[in-house]
Amino acid sequence: MVQGKGANGYLVEGRFRCLLLQFMAYLSDRETERYLVENLAAKWFCGLTLSEPTPDYSVSIRALAPNDSASCLDHVRTAEGR
Repeated sequence: MVQGKGANGYLVEGRFRCLLLQFMAYLSDRETERYLVENLAAKWFCGLTLSEPTPDYSVSIRALAPNDSASCLDHVRTAEGR
């Protein structure tokens, strides 16, 4: 988490890693949130410490517009032949 003025935020790299994990495991936003709560290795991969709260499912929704995230993932999956 980034410390400073205002609310604490999550680093861009950590948010990207969460999205990567979500894509690799075919998880929804809510499933990703639960996965990070239950899986310590996933939490570590995303750059979170054990005592940090996991990002709410709405963090990834706010990071990308709904159309952008769906079309981006569809494009990548299509390129892979899935």
